[in-house]
Amino acid sequence: MALSPSPSLQTAHRVIAAYNTWTLDALLAVRSPTCTHQVLPSQHNLPPLTNAQYAAFLQPVLAAFRDFRLTVLDTVEDAAARKVAMRVSSSAVTDIGEYRYDNMIVMHMSADGAAVERFFEWADSGYSLGFVTRLLEHIAEKEKEKEREGGGGE
Repeated sequence: MALSPSPSLQTAHRVIAAYNTWTLDALLAVRSPTCTHQVLPSQHNLPPLTNAQYAAFLQPVLAAFRDFRLTVLDTVEDAAARKVAMRVSSSAVTDIGEYRYDNMIVMHMSADGAAVERFFEWADSGYSLGFVTRLLEHIAEKEKEKEREGGGGE
């Protein structure tokens, strides 16, 4: 007889589904109101983000990453501690090229296992942070171009 997945593991799978939906509402819906999201390792010097801060960071990225897909490659769960670790692979299409990336995420769940309380993401600074920085610079430049084009006729 197969065992049913724990509430924490079910929530972890909802997180993956939310990323594959690629909407801010879906991504925030699986997090507790006090959830924090931190990119590691600590050498990045990035503080934990509240839901509001994570949403502000993610908003410009959502439209820039098209056809975003997150695939689970491996999962480890500590059911008693309500922690789920996943090795994942992501891909997307952007204006500056294809995005392909493997990383680790660790989610600490709420007492009932129904929401993410703490989200840790291990990032390769040489690729992921560099790619996102270049993409955000591209987005900013496109916005400046729009302003120049729109501001000239007024």
